[in-house]
Amino acid sequence: MMVDAMARGGTRNHTGEWPVGSRYWKPAHDYVCAQLAGAATPHLHAEWQFAVPSQAAALLLGGFAHHPARAGHVVMVRPYDVHAESAGVSWSVLYVARGVVARHFRALEVLAVPSRTVADPAMGSELAALLRHSGDGVTTEAEFAASALDWLEGFARRATADPAPRRSRRPRPAVERARAHLIGRPAEAPSLQEMASVAGVGASHLVRTFSLDIGLPPRSYHVQARLALARRLLGEGRPVTWVAYECGFADQSHLSRRFKASYGLTPGSFQAQCMRHSAPASGSDAA
Repeated sequence: MMVDAMARGGTRNHTGEWPVGSRYWKPAHDYVCAQLAGAATPHLHAEWQFAVPSQAAALLLGGFAHHPARAGHVVMVRPYDVHAESAGVSWSVLYVARGVVARHFRALEVLAVPSRTVADPAMGSELAALLRHSGDGVTTEAEFAASALDWLEGFARRATADPAPRRSRRPRPAVERARAHLIGRPAEAPSLQEMASVAGVGASHLVRTFSLDIGLPPRSYHVQARLALARRLLGEGRPVTWVAYECGFADQSHLSRRFKASYGLTPGSFQAQCMRHSAPASGSDAA
C-alpha cells in the first residue's frame, strides 16, 4: 500500500502534535487522492472534495454547521469552502479539479447548498475501493480517470435528486463578492476598506457577515485561500520557492510554517507524495 508514501503528518491529537497516518497520491491528471487520519484545523481546498469516513463522523463546515455522516456515506465539499473533518476518524478522500466538474457535472455547481452528504453505502464503498486500487498502483491513469468520471456521474445524479437540507444556503452576495476578490489576489494584501468597497457594504458589517457565512474572518480566509492555491501548484510539481512567491508568502520558510499548520505536513513532503505515485500507463492510454 505504498507505505513509503506515508506522511509524518495528519491531524492534531490531544497533545497538539501531528500523528503519523495521512498520505496523498496523484493517480491521474486533475485528481488527487488521500487517506486522512482525522481532522485538520479549519482549512480549504481549490478542488472539489468527496470524502468517505471509516466510521460515524461529522464534517464541520464553515466553522459552525455540522454535517453528520455514517461509515460509507459520501460528503461533498465545494472548492474554497472552509471545513474540518472529524478527529480520530480515517477518511478516504478524492479531490477533483474544478474544470472536471465544470465540464461534466454542471448540476453540482448550481446546487443551493455548500455541502452535500449522500447516504449511500454502496456509493461510498465504490469510491473507497477506487481509491484503494489506485493507491495500490493496480490501475492505469486512463483507467482511474474513466472510473472516477463514472463514479462522479452517479454521485451527481444522486446528489441533485435529494432535497436540499434545511437551513443550508450559500453565503450572501456581498460576502461572495469579497471572497472572490480574495481568492483572485493570492499575492496581494487587500485592505479591509478595499474588500468592503468590492462587497458594497461597510467594513464592520463585512467582517461580521463574512465570519458568519464563511467560518473565518476575511484576513484568515485569505491566508487559507493562498495555501489552497499553493497546495494545487505543489501537486502540479511546481518548485516550492516559486510557489511561495506566486502565492504571496515572504519566502519558502513562511509558506512551510503556514502549510504545515493547516495540512499537517510540509510543502516538500506533500509534493513528494503526489509526485512519487504515478499510475502505470499501458499502450495508447498512457498520458
